[in-house]
Amino acid sequence: MLRRNDNIKNLTPILVWLVIFSCSKRKEDNRYDLYLTYYKHSISINLPNSLDSLNIWDNFSDNVIDDRRCYRVQNSKLGIMMESGMFYNIKDKTQFEQFTISEPGVFNKFAPFELKTWVLNTKQLLKEERANIEVKTDSLVINKLKFGVIKVVSPSYYEGIDKSIILATNLNGELIEFVFYTNLPNRENFFNEAVASMETLEIKSGK
Repeated sequence: MLRRNDNIKNLTPILVWLVIFSCSKRKEDNRYDLYLTYYKHSISINLPNSLDSLNIWDNFSDNVIDDRRCYRVQNSKLGIMMESGMFYNIKDKTQFEQFTISEPGVFNKFAPFELKTWVLNTKQLLKEERANIEVKTDSLVINKLKFGVIKVVSPSYYEGIDKSIILATNLNGELIEFVFYTNLPNRENFFNEAVASMETLEIKSGK
């Protein structure tokens, strides 16, 4: 259920400030630079050229520990989708392609992250949530960091087939996830393109 909906309108000036000072897109490629205030790390990643529109918002839920700040790069020619509590804010269309990082509120503190446990729990949760879902797990090392990898294919809630790949690692002793998603047709190279983008990932302490 959507909570604190009135706060969303008040976030607009803050989000504009965040886009200008905390996030940027380098002109020479499609590289996005984000500063994650909770993790106190800078994230830099080169994304497919089709992902050209950055959206930042705070997603509030009924359980304050699940509140997240979301950073999502989407295709501006397609629909825009943002989580809002347990629901989605969807504008105009139902086809999406996007990359998302999210972080908890600064007051949250989670148990130490264990990669193997995350893979097993996430796979089980996905299979419980949706029927006819295909989930494959793997691991990947990027810049000396080990990532758990979960590839998901399932019938879409909107149309066609959902494909997503979730890559997670340990940052400051806690979980951080990088999620690529599409429900566009004819995206046979989606997983390979997502991994290629992740291989450009740079994570640095501080700004």
